[in-house]
Amino acid sequence: MSLTIHAPAPVIRFLIVLVIFTFIPSLYLIAQSSDSLTRYVNPFIGTQEMGHTFPGAVVPFGFAQVSPDTDTIPFSIDGKYNPDVYRYCAGYQYDDTTIVGFSHTHFSGTGHSDLGDILIMPTVGKIQLNPGTSRDPASGYRSVYKKESESASPGYYRVHLADPDVEAELTATLRCGFHRYTFPESDSAHIILDLNHGIYNYDGKVRWAYLRAVNDSLVTGYRITSGWGRTRYIYFAISLSKPFTNYGFLDENPLSYKGFWRKFNQQEHFPELAGQHLKAHFDFSTGPQEKILVKVGLSAVSMEGALKNLKTEIPFWDFDKVVTEANEAWEAELQRIRIQTSDDQKVIFYTALYHALIHPSVYQDVSGAYRGIDTEVHTAYGFTNYTIFSLWDTYRALHPFLTLMYPGRTSDMINSMLAHFNQSPEQMLPVWSHHGNENWCMIGYHSVPVIADATVKGIRGFDVAKALKASITTATNPDYTGVVDYMNFGFVPEDHVSNSASITLEYAYDDFTLAQLADAVSKRAMQTDMVKYYAREKSELFRQRSENFNHLFDTIRGFVRAKSAGGSWQEPFDPLSTSGEGFIEGNSWNYSFYIPHNIPRMIQLMGGEKNFIRRIDSLFTMHLHEAYYAETEDVTRVGLIGNYVHGNEPSHHIPYLYDWTSQQWKTQEHVKQICETMYRNAPDGLCGNDDCGQMSAWYLFSALGFYPVCPGTTQYAIGCPLIEDAMLSLGKGKTLNIKVNRQSNQDCYIQSVTLNGELLSELFLDHADLIKGGELIFIMGPEPYHRD
Repeated sequence: MSLTIHAPAPVIRFLIVLVIFTFIPSLYLIAQSSDSLTRYVNPFIGTQEMGHTFPGAVVPFGFAQVSPDTDTIPFSIDGKYNPDVYRYCAGYQYDDTTIVGFSHTHFSGTGHSDLGDILIMPTVGKIQLNPGTSRDPASGYRSVYKKESESASPGYYRVHLADPDVEAELTATLRCGFHRYTFPESDSAHIILDLNHGIYNYDGKVRWAYLRAVNDSLVTGYRITSGWGRTRYIYFAISLSKPFTNYGFLDENPLSYKGFWRKFNQQEHFPELAGQHLKAHFDFSTGPQEKILVKVGLSAVSMEGALKNLKTEIPFWDFDKVVTEANEAWEAELQRIRIQTSDDQKVIFYTALYHALIHPSVYQDVSGAYRGIDTEVHTAYGFTNYTIFSLWDTYRALHPFLTLMYPGRTSDMINSMLAHFNQSPEQMLPVWSHHGNENWCMIGYHSVPVIADATVKGIRGFDVAKALKASITTATNPDYTGVVDYMNFGFVPEDHVSNSASITLEYAYDDFTLAQLADAVSKRAMQTDMVKYYAREKSELFRQRSENFNHLFDTIRGFVRAKSAGGSWQEPFDPLSTSGEGFIEGNSWNYSFYIPHNIPRMIQLMGGEKNFIRRIDSLFTMHLHEAYYAETEDVTRVGLIGNYVHGNEPSHHIPYLYDWTSQQWKTQEHVKQICETMYRNAPDGLCGNDDCGQMSAWYLFSALGFYPVCPGTTQYAIGCPLIEDAMLSLGKGKTLNIKVNRQSNQDCYIQSVTLNGELLSELFLDHADLIKGGELIFIMGPEPYHRD
């Protein structure tokens, strides 16, 4: 039965207009063409519990990440680390019921944090400059909100703030945030600016801040913070679409020395204020449903640079246009990989691609100026400067993915690393760097495999001889963790340095990639004979160093173990424990498989192929009691399959190790299992920190059917493709088409693989063959295919 309603045309037009204006925020989510890929991105994936992603507005590789912060959990309480702060690495938890405000810089997926700069919050009524608490939101400027009022899509975020009855919308450009607030009728509407707010905040984190009301619609300023980034500068320029009628500044904890500034009342209608705990309010009278727009330009260089960035990127007040441009920017990147699969898997895949393209982030003004690792201002000539290098995580899959799909950006990122080296007082390539700071997080010197991987895969646009020299200088730095012992003993002793076994293994792998880099340089025709000789000599040295893992493999126990400087094994030894055994964020069971550059030797050390297979089998089937990872906040039950830890990076290559045995089909089983259980279309759909895109990049590679087990080589190991078809746009007119022939979803076992009509004899692909483009065909079946 159908029901037809007849109404006069004017009434119909009125109803259409009413619907449009009532639900216009949602149009950004639904008014897209049927072939749009942004509709498959769910920015809320990973925003609950372990994922540590944020739902706010960002463009690909953008410096501005404008997003809600849902609480003000401090880094420490009474001088002791507060473990609750870990949940707020991105400033947001999906299940929180209040929003503190909207800040402009966020990490995506990290396990430690910083940022949360320049928080803005619209309010109505009494002026409150305290954020209040989640238990008593009315005690401050924060607001409760209902989840059903919240939505997000690439480059756009919307929520209704219940307490002030304000609709808040956010979008972004590369260096700017753009806010649109729809106020109720009020003679006491306000925009609150909090320069003391931050993520992983503590009293005194803001070393100095400055505010200036340039006129009644332009505010500039900066703050210098000391957190994960020890000396971090962020400048801003805020432009408002409506002049404020009144304003005030507050320094919540002024210095005891005020000098002769004390002659002024700096808190009301004074043009500037400086201090450590600055906040401000800007006041308005608003009519019903009146919109106030706020544009925020960011810079690490100067207020002038922030204003120029703002005027260049958003020279108008058309919020919808910026939303459209942000969405189009994402659409262009997502279109580089077109897949056919179920809608749910498309959401997981394209959200992973979205997360993989947030960091590293562009870190320079429109003029090319940026603040270097030496705190001085530099200019990027001939390259785009990037920041946020979470290299312990991202060298594994994220950077190889960018090398495959974004070779130009990879070249820029390596030039950024070399600029970092040139400015570094320690003469080091980045370890974990952000916003002009080296924060020294984690271990290894994993810039080296990123550079080596790009070099052996033919990426150009940077000076490979200088890159080799920087890599060698980094790998022999006597001040860096355990390097002198490593060079003297062939391993790092646990009685000298904690996490020594992990450090030794990762140095050995990095040294292998350094040897690969040296080999590549020695073969470059354009290098001088002296450079080639130097490269060959260093290649041999670092190839020898890459075998240092042998010193810590106990062939009697069958595990990698920590040693003392005297050469004795550390006792007692528990291969399941993640604490005190010489391993960082892992245990010996997992780290003993971390010899990706010499897998045949690893198989030999574990007693041959049969024992090796049994060991991996056991890893996936054994039970790991919670006591073994209770002191490791990056490992939780949701990220475990047996004792295999997918929720953290050191194990990410392990499912692919069966490819070096006669039971490759077990790789196919486990890759499918991980993809289908560890990645879900839900706020808690990530089993661990996304770590600046590494967790997502693992999924992208695996869903397409191959994975870089050993970056620094051109080899990919084949797994189990999840998609039905894929088309990868590789640039220069080259396209790789992937076709997967299966009868049902249960057909997870590879029967054959052909590349451009040639049957592969082994389950490996070479980068040089892939980037030529063509057709990669997987034939799948319901039973394992046993090769002779």
